[in-house]
Amino acid sequence: MVYYLDTMSSFASSRIIVGSPEWLASKNYTHPKTVSMYECDSASIPKQKLSRPAHYSKLKKLQSKMMDNGWRLCEGEDGEKDFFVHPTYPDSKFPALHINVTDTTFILPLVSMDNDRKGLGCSFIVNPGMHYSTLRCNEWTSYWSTRTGKRRAKYHNYLDEREQKKLAFEEEAAEALKLKQKINSKI
Repeated sequence: MVYYLDTMSSFASSRIIVGSPEWLASKNYTHPKTVSMYECDSASIPKQKLSRPAHYSKLKKLQSKMMDNGWRLCEGEDGEKDFFVHPTYPDSKFPALHINVTDTTFILPLVSMDNDRKGLGCSFIVNPGMHYSTLRCNEWTSYWSTRTGKRRAKYHNYLDEREQKKLAFEEEAAEALKLKQKINSKI
């Protein structure tokens, strides 16, 4: 195929770049406009993701757990503060702790660990140095579900396997000794 220089130059200059305004005009392309059937105020469209503090979800789970545990909130009368009651502790009233996070108020039963034998309430754990405290559930945790308990269980399994291996070696040595004595007695 033979190309002539003058035809190539005219061919290259007559090219239109795809997507350019000239290309759109040559295709008679118009951008279709979508019309919404619903009217909407532009102020009601969210522009930024609603962010909550990190402890919001923790407090929500804690409040849900307290509700599942059977705590009942009673509103105080005549200037008395709100309190919680529980069927397990029939004659006791426990103070209600109000925690405000952004626009949400969490209400939790505050029970000392010493008074909460069943582990149904919440209490504060004061960290060393008294710089801050942590709100947590009084729920009992099994030693075997903690990190040290899991490691101790693995160690016990290891000791059992080691003991079984030791017994197997002792049995093998006893059999070897019997076989050696049997051979020596025949000689």
